[in-house]
Amino acid sequence: MKIILAQQVKFADGGFYNWTQNYDCDITPIVGAEVWDPIWKNPDEYKITGFSINFSENTYSVGLEPFNGVYQNEKREDLARMAKSHGWKPSWE
Repeated sequence: MKIILAQQVKFADGGFYNWTQNYDCDITPIVGAEVWDPIWKNPDEYKITGFSINFSENTYSVGLEPFNGVYQNEKREDLARMAKSHGWKPSWE
């Protein structure tokens, strides 16, 4: 099944946005399991907070703990470039 990871990113204007990453995987997500990805440095893993299954699309939508930090609005494009370089898609673009 395809796994769609989603994580919230907070900006200084108070807005919350998501970035997502798709993986093909045969493992069923488990709430509380830790996920590692090279986009994160410290901490270098985030816990799964929940997931849903869409059998008709053969996908798991997986929520992760919010990304640490609050980012200045003027850094939005820099953060988007960094996310895309790691295979994530920022929702604010």
